[in-house]
Amino acid sequence: MAPTAATQPPLPLTTPKDPLTAQQNLQLIGVTLLSVLVLVGLLFALRMAHSARARSRLLRRAAAARRKTANKSAWVESGRRARLADPASS
Repeated sequence: MAPTAATQPPLPLTTPKDPLTAQQNLQLIGVTLLSVLVLVGLLFALRMAHSARARSRLLRRAAAARRKTANKSAWVESGRRARLADPASS
């Protein structure tokens, strides 16, 4: 007895592709792991570059603040010396 339309299984919409061999599976896993490692390395390098840039920015600001303080104290000190040398000016 031939199967009727009701008992016949539906045809697949796509043709099944050949299953991967064990070697192809290993290669796929290796490529995936390698790409993940590369991405993690890039993220780490970006983070390090950003923190180095931020650190140098902080160091530049601190150096500028020290220079400003040193210049201001030298200016104040020079004015004090001038007043001590010439009491008539004050």
